[in-house]
Amino acid sequence: MDQESYKQIELDNKLTVSFYDCSKRIAGDRFLVRLVIKVVIPVSGSFGYDKCNNCADIAEIQKILGKSVVFQQVKERNFIDQKEKEKVLEELYLSFINNALIYLRHPDFKKNFVLKCFKEKLERSGWYNQP
Repeated sequence: MDQESYKQIELDNKLTVSFYDCSKRIAGDRFLVRLVIKVVIPVSGSFGYDKCNNCADIAEIQKILGKSVVFQQVKERNFIDQKEKEKVLEELYLSFINNALIYLRHPDFKKNFVLKCFKEKLERSGWYNQP
């Protein structure tokens, strides 16, 4: 999937939201308009993991997840006329900004998302490792 950088937003909580235009031609002058949104979240002790009850320490979390995790969302519309492609891409961008940015800006987003990824990874590895 080809990714062309579309826009970036720096948030108050030191995260960067990156938007990528991953649209592709599907037939003649028709496009699948796809906007991929990514936020790379570093896994570090500066987010207050140690203040969380029943949490593993940051070294264990990093061992399981690595140095960062990625929040990703995809917004898309299919069979869009080439003349409408840029307008639809901007609509997808604005829709995300209006609906999800408050979630990403929350001070606890980084910690909660990393802990969610950690829990999911542990659950998946536990399922695979059962006899």
